[in-house]
Amino acid sequence: MANSKRRLLWHGMFLFLLGLLTGFVEQKFANPRMGLAAHLEGVMNGTFLVALGAVWTEVNLSSRPKAVA
Repeated sequence: MANSKRRLLWHGMFLFLLGLLTGFVEQKFANPRMGLAAHLEGVMNGTFLVALGAVWTEVNLSSRPKAVA
């Protein structure tokens, strides 16, 4: 469980960082709205993964859903 928590936190931080870096260059995209969408996706989903990783040890799942998750 601790390894899953650490992986969720790490991937969330990495996605959040990529989202922030995309925000710096979003005006250089051929379609600036595409850059904005990529920036927002990275920031919001990165935050979600960090929050999920923070509470992962509190999630009680049976064996099958735990394997799927």
